[in-house]
Amino acid sequence: MDFKYIDYSDFFYQTTNKTATPLERTGKFVQLTNETTEFVIFSPKEFTAYHADILVIFCKQQGIAHTHNAADKYLEIVDTGWEIIGGGTWKIEEKGKLLVLWGFSQAYGKFNPEGLKEKLTTVGNLTGFTIQIDGK
Repeated sequence: MDFKYIDYSDFFYQTTNKTATPLERTGKFVQLTNETTEFVIFSPKEFTAYHADILVIFCKQQGIAHTHNAADKYLEIVDTGWEIIGGGTWKIEEKGKLLVLWGFSQAYGKFNPEGLKEKLTTVGNLTGFTIQIDGK
C-alpha cells in the first residue's frame, strides 16, 4: 500500500496568513485509507480546530463525496472504499528535527501507530527527524 503525508502548514501560514511557517508548531492529524493508499494529514491548530475540519478540506481537494455535520463536528465519507482510521495531535520542532505524535480524535478514535514511524521516515522533508509516537 502506498503512503502519502500531507501537511497543511505551509498553505495555512504562507498562503492564508502571509507569514513564514514557524519552525515549531502543533496541530491535529487524521489517518485514513482507500484501496491503494494510506494518508496521514497534518494541520496546524490555528487552521483546523477539529479533526473533521481536516477531512472537509481533504475531501473537497480530492473530490471525495462526504457529509459534514458541523454542529456535531463530524464528517462521514460517502465514497466507498475509504476508511477513517483515527486521529491525534502532533508537534514538530524543525531545528531539533523532532516530530511527536500522540492522543486521539474524539470523533474518530485513536490513530494506528503500527508502522507509522517507519512510513514517516520515508517522507522527504522528515528525513533525519526523530519521530516519537506516544512518547516512545
